[in-house]
Amino acid sequence: MNSVAHKNKDLDEIVNIYTNNKEKIIVDTHYHANIFGLTPSERKKRKIDFIKWTNKNLVNIILSTEHTYKDPLNAYLHLAEWSCLTNAVIVPACEAISKEGVDIILVFRDEGCLTNAGAVLDPFGWSVVDLPYIKREVNCLIIIPHPYTLGTTGAGRILKPSVYKQLMEIADYIEIENGSYFAAFNLAMMATSESWVENNLCWLMKAYRIPQRDFLPGLGYAVGSDAHFPAHQYKVGMINGSLEKAFADVFEFLAKKHYFQGVICSERSIINMLSSIPKSLLCSLTEKLIKRKYY
Repeated sequence: MNSVAHKNKDLDEIVNIYTNNKEKIIVDTHYHANIFGLTPSERKKRKIDFIKWTNKNLVNIILSTEHTYKDPLNAYLHLAEWSCLTNAVIVPACEAISKEGVDIILVFRDEGCLTNAGAVLDPFGWSVVDLPYIKREVNCLIIIPHPYTLGTTGAGRILKPSVYKQLMEIADYIEIENGSYFAAFNLAMMATSESWVENNLCWLMKAYRIPQRDFLPGLGYAVGSDAHFPAHQYKVGMINGSLEKAFADVFEFLAKKHYFQGVICSERSIINMLSSIPKSLLCSLTEKLIKRKYY
């Protein structure tokens, strides 16, 4: 386990809870450092927030899944550098975008594999049908993130059914819950009820949590916060198991295609959730502008 270099009593108590709770492994399979283009002072603020929320949320394993058009290697190194002040192991990964405009998460054994993958994962420079070759070439795990996102990057929404089926057949995980919709979903629930949301806002329901009938058996269940800001790490995955064994070889642990169960990191106020929505929308708009240079 990473050492925790601080003297904060509250954090020490959190770490004690963490180290004594070895039957639970908490994993965020979709997390963005989101430091691309930040000034040094902004990066420092993001670092402080990352340390604060990672410790508060007791997350054990975080996949650094920065977009390939936002320097995923630099994002991974940023998180890995400061993980010694948290309870988490950082796993190198990226969220690559295909020529079809579909997002796919690739998870790597080490930093070198992430670096080498850059040669075959140019934004919009590869096709979903190339993934069997890419998977063999770079030795990675594949996660299908947010298949029915309300945007234009969800495989289940964009691809032809036959191609989407082929993708599921070679993938290791499918993201059954995406935390970026947590705030909107829960605010809708507060105003109405889950049954009303399910019947009248099925598009939101499916973007947040996909039903089992909509994916093939044999896939592991990923749960990712899809947080682009540390305070937006609302939903992550949990599974029973030994932290010691998981930390011994995190890549091999993830390769077992676990069925992670979605858990709320910490309760958030209505004000917190309301404020997160415009901030996330602005971030999405900024990313669209960055992507335009690759079109």
